[in-house]
Amino acid sequence: MAPPKSRVTIKDVAVAAGVSPTTVSDIVNAKGRVDPETRARVLKVVADLGWRPLRSARGLRTGRRGIIALCLPRRPRSGDSWVLTSDYDMRLTIGAVSAAMDQGQLLLMAPTPANDEDVARLEVDGVVLVDPEEGDLSRIALRRNGMPVVTVDRELGSDDPWWVGVDNKAAVSNMLDHLREQGARRVAMLTADSPWAWFEDTQAAYASWCARHGFEKLTALVERANPESTAAAASTVMLSSDAPPDAVITDVYGAALGVLRAARDLRLRIPQDLMIGSAVDGHVLETASPPITALDLQPMDVARAAVLLLERRINGDDNPAPIIVGEGYLRIRTSTQRRDGR
Repeated sequence: MAPPKSRVTIKDVAVAAGVSPTTVSDIVNAKGRVDPETRARVLKVVADLGWRPLRSARGLRTGRRGIIALCLPRRPRSGDSWVLTSDYDMRLTIGAVSAAMDQGQLLLMAPTPANDEDVARLEVDGVVLVDPEEGDLSRIALRRNGMPVVTVDRELGSDDPWWVGVDNKAAVSNMLDHLREQGARRVAMLTADSPWAWFEDTQAAYASWCARHGFEKLTALVERANPESTAAAASTVMLSSDAPPDAVITDVYGAALGVLRAARDLRLRIPQDLMIGSAVDGHVLETASPPITALDLQPMDVARAAVLLLERRINGDDNPAPIIVGEGYLRIRTSTQRRDGR
């Protein structure tokens, strides 16, 4: 068995072309003045030997590593919540990978940095930070260390314009309008007490919609770490009251399955007696029985836009503005189809 071939180096190219390594470097990086005949000879040797400059070496010259990081939040991982959130996170990741490849970048999946030491270990050009919390310590540490950052969704209490998202309020309002068109008049909302822009926006959209149509607000809190069980308990109380809701929406991952469980235990028909909607889509909602109407928040499109915006920031863009990629897509399924299959 023949021994493995060693990697071709810049010195190998220089020897074969009869020039110095510095000349090879200048030619492949289009630097300095080089005789056209020499340039052609070196480039032919580069092609013949299949040499590629190391990314790390290019970084020393350009100050760029050619690597960006995608940092997902430390989401609850108890029970089936991991399955639910991983669906959204996976689509975010696919979108980020696609955009990074188009830009000729490497994408690093990294833990959300908690302090300066974590940031120091991130040997990247910039970071896409997903779902920052109000006063997010990760973002503070990244900013303190001069790391370019773009966030997926805005940070509460911050006026930093480097973020990408969908129009959360419009998306939830579209779902509520659909429920009203299907005959709902007492719509309840299950939400969470969490310092994310997402929850602030969805709660504001629900309150505004109820006021606009003269409907009573019916809300209850569920736990992000245990969405299905806590949603089932809250829904049971609501649905057993003297004036139960005829529709329930939720902005918490997995909570819609808890609403469905409570409705079954109370022998309610879906959607005739109760309509159910989720403000975040996922495979388990599409395959539920019956399938649950949900909002597709376009995570792949959001991630792609975030990577492109980060590239602009890394390159010194000084005219930033938030990017809203749309209002999400309302995936209407059996759980809310009362009239004419709409």
